Amino acid sequence: MKEEHISESARHYLSLLQDTINRMASNSANCKTWLIAIIAAITTCLYNSENISNIYWIMFIPTMLFYILDCYYLGLERRFIKIENIFIEQLRKGQDGDLYVFNVREIGGDIEYIFRAMKSWSTTPFYLIITISIYCLKFIH
Repeated sequence: MKEEHISESARHYLSLLQDTINRMASNSANCKTWLIAIIAAITTCLYNSENISNIYWIMFIPTMLFYILDCYYLGLERRFIKIENIFIEQLRKGQDGDLYVFNVREIGGDIEYIFRAMKSWSTTPFYLIITISIYCLKFIH
């Protein structure tokens, strides 16, 4: 694939895909950041409470919600990477990239990608450690 054979619209399309992939990766990282902040705030508020062993479970709610959201973003990121790779492969084969520009095809369902992301090293160990830490709070106070 020679550089001069790639159309301007194909370049913009690749740039758009890459920007989307970067945004999904950033959103995934933000899920972890926000969860830590929320758990710290809830822990601080509950620490002075005498009933922490009875209401610690409330921290599991944001943990599970952020886990699902994080997996959703990671799934979308992987989906766009697959679309980008298919497009680049078509360019390498010498096909006209303009035929495929802005043609976002269905590459599997969202649920499939979410479940794959739940098996990822970037999500499951992090949220598992948070969940275990929350559970251990029951015994600390």
